[in-house]
Amino acid sequence: MRKNIIFLIFVLSLFAPVHGWSAEPLDGYQRRIEVLEQKLERTQKKMIRPGENRERRQKLRRKNKRLHLKLKHFVSLANEYILSQMASHASDSLGASSHREDSALDLYVIDGRTGLIRAPLEDGSAFDVHQYPFFDILAVTPTIQDVDSVSFELIHYRIEDNEAPFTLLPDPSPNTSGWDPLPGRYPLSVRAFEKGVEVAMRSLEFSINEAPDPSGISLSLVNTHSDAVLRELSSVDSVDLRIFPNVSILAEPAQQNVGSVLFRYPGYSRVENSAPFLLAGDDGEGDYLEWDPPVGQIEIEILVYSERRARGELLSSRTVTLNLRNSDSPTPSPTPSPSPSPSPSPTPSPSPTPSPSPSGDLWADYQFTDVSPSRCTRAV
Repeated sequence: MRKNIIFLIFVLSLFAPVHGWSAEPLDGYQRRIEVLEQKLERTQKKMIRPGENRERRQKLRRKNKRLHLKLKHFVSLANEYILSQMASHASDSLGASSHREDSALDLYVIDGRTGLIRAPLEDGSAFDVHQYPFFDILAVTPTIQDVDSVSFELIHYRIEDNEAPFTLLPDPSPNTSGWDPLPGRYPLSVRAFEKGVEVAMRSLEFSINEAPDPSGISLSLVNTHSDAVLRELSSVDSVDLRIFPNVSILAEPAQQNVGSVLFRYPGYSRVENSAPFLLAGDDGEGDYLEWDPPVGQIEIEILVYSERRARGELLSSRTVTLNLRNSDSPTPSPTPSPSPSPSPSPTPSPSPTPSPSPSGDLWADYQFTDVSPSRCTRAV
């Protein structure tokens, strides 16, 4: 009997870290999530490395899928633990002192890349968006088991999710750039449905605080073939891509305790966890990867954090406006003079302006970056 008990204890000790039976289960989950994020990052770098053959890329894609499934598993375990702690304690490490045990619909701010819960979302909540750079919202119905869809009505748009976990943006992914909200107040209504019947509803308003003043970040244009610095960049600058092809941007923060640097502009984001901090990253062996910049004007935001993965304290930030052009673009020379125009015909009355495209307006006005048009409709 004693031998059987000793053997049972030994078996349980093997599985304890996986099932959260350790003294600090949340720390264990977070360490596993951190390791999986690092593995995903390395795999993705290998997938874009020049010279990889087709068979090798397919193997890397399969590995990437397996890692992503493992990441979702441990995020699910971590979130279950966080929710159980919130339910059993009036105050916990996430600051959920106002959690309402009788709520049929609870809302949380999550990391849009992993889905990990970062903070509860209550009426009147205020956030510095730079502390939550991959902003997303999760809806949980703790007392209702058969919810099959949730709609989020934010500002003037309704976004529906028909599969758990129910989130404002598409399912969390390491490639997401999340929602980049502007400072201000945001009204939000969330409704949960079971077979088309509304079973829970929640309305609140939260706010996004102003960004801190930019400071302490030197930016340089670099050649990705030679890794040489071409020139420093000012806060408003122009780059001719014909003169400077094969480029990237190097950020050099003044601080010594830098954990990571986040680069982002509409439609793009990247976190660099170690120097050199490059807009397009490197191949993992020190060779700079080439940036594929859009032609036109863009604003690039650079955020410096004390911890890896754009977490911890925001140490500094900077925004640079770049006018990117390619002088190879053909222009008529000389510019032809326009032919005389006849007297204008009467202008017909304009037809009514149609409702704006959800995906386009959502991007331009409110800076959602990963909303599929099939999930988003204009709210009535």
